[in-house]
Amino acid sequence: MLIQGISLVGACVVLYAFFMQQQGAWQPGEVRYLACNFIGTAVLTAVAWIGSQWGFVLVEGIWAIVSFRGLIRARRAPSVAVPE
Repeated sequence: MLIQGISLVGACVVLYAFFMQQQGAWQPGEVRYLACNFIGTAVLTAVAWIGSQWGFVLVEGIWAIVSFRGLIRARRAPSVAVPE
């Protein structure tokens, strides 16, 4: 039961980032978008690992790695002023 709750939190974090991006509030290259994707997919990867769900470990693990790489790149990029 606890594992299911943890997986729901991870899924909600990923879905929240997707919702915010679809609403135009966040951009895919933004730190907050990438951070939510990384955190959510890392949680889902751990839950899938515990449950020996290897297909989901692969999908979520790759998604977490890609999100983490994007997050590192976004944090290293120079800040750009957003016009109002």
